[in-house]
Amino acid sequence: MVPALFGRRSEDAGGRVPRGPRVNVVAVAVLLTSMGLGLLGSRAARSPMPLIAMTLVGAALMPSPRVAQQWERAVILRLGRFVGLRGPGLFWIVPFIDRVASWIDQRTITTASRPSRR
Repeated sequence: MVPALFGRRSEDAGGRVPRGPRVNVVAVAVLLTSMGLGLLGSRAARSPMPLIAMTLVGAALMPSPRVAQQWERAVILRLGRFVGLRGPGLFWIVPFIDRVASWIDQRTITTASRPSRR
């Protein structure tokens, strides 16, 4: 699930080109944990079905955890209605019901200006 691993983020300040997408390590940890539990269940049951089932559950839960940087806020929509702003830090959304509509960059950008002559 590419959208769960890689999120679209706000651009860096100062007009620099934004870095590539970042990996959401919490989403990867959710997938690996569910796969580990499925592997244990597969060994106990001597069947590959628990591994397959837990891998699907982990893949479905991967979009849930999101991480906002210190200067970012996420606009959360639930079924198209505004729910609120989340961040900074780790927050969870309900897969297939909630979505992050946009990321708001709250950094202050300063520009130098010359005093006007009269």
